[in-house]
Amino acid sequence: MKKEKLEQLKRWMERVFVEQPEPARTYSVPYVKPELRELSEEEINAIHERGYITPSEAYHEWKCMDLCAPGDAIGSAKERCYRFDHKCSDCLKDYANQKKEWVSLFENLQYTVRYDFRDKVLVKK
Repeated sequence: MKKEKLEQLKRWMERVFVEQPEPARTYSVPYVKPELRELSEEEINAIHERGYITPSEAYHEWKCMDLCAPGDAIGSAKERCYRFDHKCSDCLKDYANQKKEWVSLFENLQYTVRYDFRDKVLVKK
């Protein structure tokens, strides 16, 4: 019994004191300042006819709302912040360039109807 305990203690000490921790992640991607996608007048008109907005318009919309590019639970937002050196406008430009057309957030907000709870409250008599 003692020998087993000593073996466990020895393995634990090797794991804690001898093994080197994993090095922190490093990124070797060089920083490139993104530019907004250039579209011709015909492309812009076609996008507007379909009811969408261009990447440039989406970028300016998000920037005036002080929004951040979406991330997920595995840390992609943290990696985006690191990649763009915490420069939110560059990150938003890069994110806006991922699609050729976007749905306007202002248009979505116009269709959102406020739900009034006062009409739905049950009153005890």
